[in-house]
Amino acid sequence: MSSSVSLPIAEDHPRAIPLAEVRALLARHALPLMLAIALGALLVFPRWWMLATDPPEGERIPVSVWGSWGMGSDEALQTVTIRDAYDGELPVRSPHLVNHRNDQLQASAGWQQFIGIGGHVFGGPFESLAVVATFLGIAAFMMLYVLAYNLTGSRLGAASALPLAALFALIMYRLDEYTARDMWGYIEPFFTLQTDREFLPWGRFLSPVATLATFFTLSLSLPRAARTGESRWCIVATLALALLVYSYVFYWLAAALAIAIWLGLLLVRREYDAMRRVLLVGIAAVLVALPEFAIVLNKSLNSTEDIQARVGQGEFGIFWDEGSEMLARFLVGLPFMFVLLRRRTVDGGFYVALFMAPLVLAMFDGVVPQSWHFRSQVWSAFAIPAFIAGATEFYRMLGENHRQMAMRALAVAAALAAVYLAAFQVRVTTLVDDAYAVSDDEHAAFEWVEDNVTTLDTVGSPSIITTLLLANLTPASGYIIGGYNPVVDDAELIDRFLRIQAAYGYSEEDTFERLDPRYFFGVENLPSIELQRQVEQQAAYYNFYWEVFEPDVYEERIPAWREQFRALEGQENVLAAYPVDYLYCGPRERFWPMPSPAPGTYVRQAFQQGEVTIYAIVSGADPGATAFAGC
Repeated sequence: MSSSVSLPIAEDHPRAIPLAEVRALLARHALPLMLAIALGALLVFPRWWMLATDPPEGERIPVSVWGSWGMGSDEALQTVTIRDAYDGELPVRSPHLVNHRNDQLQASAGWQQFIGIGGHVFGGPFESLAVVATFLGIAAFMMLYVLAYNLTGSRLGAASALPLAALFALIMYRLDEYTARDMWGYIEPFFTLQTDREFLPWGRFLSPVATLATFFTLSLSLPRAARTGESRWCIVATLALALLVYSYVFYWLAAALAIAIWLGLLLVRREYDAMRRVLLVGIAAVLVALPEFAIVLNKSLNSTEDIQARVGQGEFGIFWDEGSEMLARFLVGLPFMFVLLRRRTVDGGFYVALFMAPLVLAMFDGVVPQSWHFRSQVWSAFAIPAFIAGATEFYRMLGENHRQMAMRALAVAAALAAVYLAAFQVRVTTLVDDAYAVSDDEHAAFEWVEDNVTTLDTVGSPSIITTLLLANLTPASGYIIGGYNPVVDDAELIDRFLRIQAAYGYSEEDTFERLDPRYFFGVENLPSIELQRQVEQQAAYYNFYWEVFEPDVYEERIPAWREQFRALEGQENVLAAYPVDYLYCGPRERFWPMPSPAPGTYVRQAFQQGEVTIYAIVSGADPGATAFAGC
């Protein structure tokens, strides 16, 4: 890759750029930028498909709990915050539960609140999410192109990096500890496009799509700020680093460690001016991000032991289960790190540090919940600058003939990667199409809740899927809650769950089968209704999250919970312990029989269409009140 050409943005000294030169610059880079736009659109294609098309049966909804794994289920858990912001619950504190509306502020909620407010401009919270995700996806690939062009000096080389980087992220996201046990089982889905209902991981929101453009901007600006000390680069680097703090804890923690490692390398090389500039940028970014640090600290101080265990934050120590994955990634990058440290003075050390930081953090448990996110969602982005810069140095070591062959091979590989990624995204969309649909009856029920229920009302259901859909699609709060939310203690989680199972009349056997910590389903080619039933079957996972991976500790509590449930079965007005205004009866609520609803819950029909009925909870003395007899 020739280093004779560089973008004006990469120059060390600012100068006024005439309009004609700007036009020439855009014309020169038009095709790569069009590719960046196309790849950004490819990331968000599934969102627009779900918003803009009609399903074969029923009505389309813009969120899935059970059918699209990474993108769907995570967003069903997270976008409740967007819905709260859309409904005016600002600043966002604890979504889901009415009696926790005044808890600590939600950390890393800036993007959710921005999107929620934007829903009033774009026609709804999910329309706003699609618009913002589109902008951020395109910005991510554009900034990756700018970064790659500054590292390579080649338009073709930088353009080729775009689809190859996205394919690299997909491959490494799926590379886990099980791969070594079944190599063909890992490789075969890539050839057959059997996607396990997983979209391209960069398409997930809030992370990593919300952070990629910011991260690539930091990767470009911070080394330039360190080398030149120019105010424009220092300001851009400061803002990018601060925005990472407001966006996603895993990214800014990894970036902070990378900067610390880089400072050590600069110290060894006696690059004292660069060290001083990096420290000044870091201090300025911390000052800009102080409000977010305060929110994170407050949440941490108020997080009890069972909350930490439930979200996967164990005792501090080395997490050896990630060792083989970390070693594999380290060995893949070793040649690139070696050539960077030998041939690049300032930025080479930074890109090596970015490569190493997520691998180090993934090996430590107890720092943050679910430290494996550093491997699956952070490293594949952090490693890209090192691979691009390192490959450029290897390229420069080749002779002229070999350079031409390498560039042709790179272009062919990039073209194949782009075609593959398009096929992959389309294939997943067809696989999960029905996951974003509900029956006409349920759609009408959600619309009724939207029009008649406020943010202070709770619609109760024993179904995980129903509760999450109501929380995402309507202003209503739920009676049960996913245990990932670090606000509610285990005692309240299980009490809520058991009370509403008793109110609907589920048997002890069916209730505790759903609380079996050993039940965790895999991806199966089943009809929609069966997949939903399996999601409902794993209530323990959704309620107690990572605690279910310690079944011995979890199961010790089952006998006491059984006694608690038996007492609740005969309790009058069993739901009165927590606010509840309506009860929902739909297809998922009928997955199990309801032989004996707890007594004393009186209702009046508020909505009915086909298979869905919604009851308003009333006093037993109200005219028309009847005892709730299940669905």
